[in-house]
Amino acid sequence: MAARKLPSGVNHYGLSKKPYNDFSDGQYVFAANNAINCCKVNIAHYMRNIQVSLMKTKMNFLFSFACRTSLLLILFWSNTIVYADSSRKHLKIICLNVHGGVQDEDRYLRLIDFVKWQDPDILCLLELDGWEKNNFSKLRDFLSKTYFVDGVFEEVNGGHPLALFSKQKLAFRERLEAQMGLGLIHVKVNAGKESVDFYLTHLISKTADARTHELNRILNYVGRSEFTVLMGDFNSLSPNDPYDNEKLREILRKSGITEFAIDALKKDAVTRLLDSGFKDAGEILDVPFKPTVPTSLTQDKLYPTELRLDYIFLRGKIVSYITRYDVIKTVETELLSDHYPIIAEFEF
Repeated sequence: MAARKLPSGVNHYGLSKKPYNDFSDGQYVFAANNAINCCKVNIAHYMRNIQVSLMKTKMNFLFSFACRTSLLLILFWSNTIVYADSSRKHLKIICLNVHGGVQDEDRYLRLIDFVKWQDPDILCLLELDGWEKNNFSKLRDFLSKTYFVDGVFEEVNGGHPLALFSKQKLAFRERLEAQMGLGLIHVKVNAGKESVDFYLTHLISKTADARTHELNRILNYVGRSEFTVLMGDFNSLSPNDPYDNEKLREILRKSGITEFAIDALKKDAVTRLLDSGFKDAGEILDVPFKPTVPTSLTQDKLYPTELRLDYIFLRGKIVSYITRYDVIKTVETELLSDHYPIIAEFEF
């Protein structure tokens, strides 16, 4: 794909430059500094009131000295909190296929409310159809209403755009559509003393065999880092999920769906991932099966029954750092997309 000249004010990843990009340590440190500044003002006001009262006594000097000493201790303790927060040992990621670019305005506003409510450190969105149009107007609007400081937006030739947003500066980033011929984003994020490799993809081929071929190309690219996360919409079934295979195959056959099976269910793509050393985040934490489609928004013909198509896979030492995995099923997410969001949290 030929290089594309982007408009002024947009960086080479398609993300608008924001004034809060200057806060390279992230929003938590910025918020903590604000809190400490407020604490300093309140303490100073409190001390002035004390000093007025103490002027009526012969103990003014001793009490004033004691208060000033206490203030120094409090401020020292407060600054220690800033340093603890700045290490950013906690990492929360959310991945969601938003369904057709979220063209409906009400649903788009619900998406923004959901992102603010969840407040993830890393947000991955798929099917951002049309977000690049009109000088990236929808992408710019989304960034103006959320608080991400860095990210990658990838247009996919013959597929759906996808993006990864971060609340801290990315240590490394690359878009791989040109090399891979499919949607694939790779970034590195510093988490505590570790550097985590995140890969985001959306497998869109119409047959299970073609998706397995797509996945093999991805696996040939993915490095052997001990902190590797591969996530996205794989449009594939897992061999470890508790489907009644015969019943599911019959439901799909009656619906005229051949994406997952013809004569037998095919689960080769996820099987290939598991055989390569990746572990399913849900299985690591023994989370019971939760489907990611369909939702109440669309009883899509493609999803005539409950299926799990969205995954977060881990490989290496990072397996021991995950503390939470879930499919977010709430009243809000029922009408957010035709997929439910998936979430994972880590402590480094």
